[in-house]
Amino acid sequence: MISSRFMNLDLDSPVCQKQSENFDFMNLGTIPEKSSGRILASDLMQTHESRPYSKTENLSLPNLCSLPSEAASCNNQPGKKITKTKQTKAYDKACKAAEAANKKSNRASDCLKNVTTLIDSRLLDAIPNSGNILTQLQHSEMKHSIIVSPIPNSVCWKREKINYHAAEDAICSTSTTVLEDDGLIVLMADQFFTLAQSSICDYVAKVLKSLNKQTLTLVVYGLTTYWKEQSRKDKRRFRDRVSTSTETSKKIGYPLDDDIGFTPADLEILKVKLVLQTECSLWPVETAEELGTVITRITKAVAERPFKDERLERTFDFYAADVSGNVKVSKDGHGLERLWQQQLMQFPLVALETSQAIASRYPSPQALIQAYKTCKNDKEASLLLQDIPVTSIS
Repeated sequence: MISSRFMNLDLDSPVCQKQSENFDFMNLGTIPEKSSGRILASDLMQTHESRPYSKTENLSLPNLCSLPSEAASCNNQPGKKITKTKQTKAYDKACKAAEAANKKSNRASDCLKNVTTLIDSRLLDAIPNSGNILTQLQHSEMKHSIIVSPIPNSVCWKREKINYHAAEDAICSTSTTVLEDDGLIVLMADQFFTLAQSSICDYVAKVLKSLNKQTLTLVVYGLTTYWKEQSRKDKRRFRDRVSTSTETSKKIGYPLDDDIGFTPADLEILKVKLVLQTECSLWPVETAEELGTVITRITKAVAERPFKDERLERTFDFYAADVSGNVKVSKDGHGLERLWQQQLMQFPLVALETSQAIASRYPSPQALIQAYKTCKNDKEASLLLQDIPVTSIS
């Protein structure tokens, strides 16, 4: 076929002005591309018929092996899929590790590690032996920091929230610091008596606004000592009056100082008033050790509050997330008591000790249901379990 097409060509004709020309078939825009990636010789000949050439022209065919083809691209696809699969597996592994890290950091047993107690420096200067406060915090593995607060003798708390997330095949963490809504103010005894005789509720509202807090705890330092000292002064003044009085036969009443018209009974009434009007609690302490104990207890309560709120919001579900494993019950009934205790623990704020105490009084769900049915009204039913003694497990 090729010889018949070139029979009419004159090979002795003069050469064109271009002495040599490299004819590249790849530059022809009319070459049809086949789906198989091959170029047929017939297609090349049809395209080249319209162009004259001489003996010196190089009829070099292009290297067809270098042409892109679907076969070559298909050969690369499996490698890309394998690489993508490895990246996906690495990302999934990082996601699982990040989720496990978030669960570990949010455990109630590790809640104290994320809370820092902020103590005003003036409080440590005003309290004798204030180093015992810091010692108690250190023994309880609680972090603390000494700052200068807007309100003297105040204590606040901040929480560090760490969130772990996956980034490609690695784990990254972001940390944010949140100030808690709780505050504590330490008042000296003489300062407290002055506020108690005026309007201590207004003082609490002012402190809450200055510290930008929701709840406040008032701690009165040296209250009992102050009462004893004032009592000794009153007795001394009483003896002086008796010795200088000319009417020895006349019965003289007990003199009261104008500043000491505040009795322990008045203190209890003030506690109730503060709770009802400002939701503020009042704690009297006498030593730095007692103050350190109060700060330690409140720190623990602040740290555990999010987890207690979560338990209160949890719906009743027998297969709860915090219950490890299922209780095995044998054919002879062994394990039913533990299963009943586990059912009771699904109610909010019911610990193991409480569930064991209820199960000892009512050994089965049916027994507890029958006891509730015998109650005459809802009030009696709500008080059914209140007298059951609960023994703490050490």
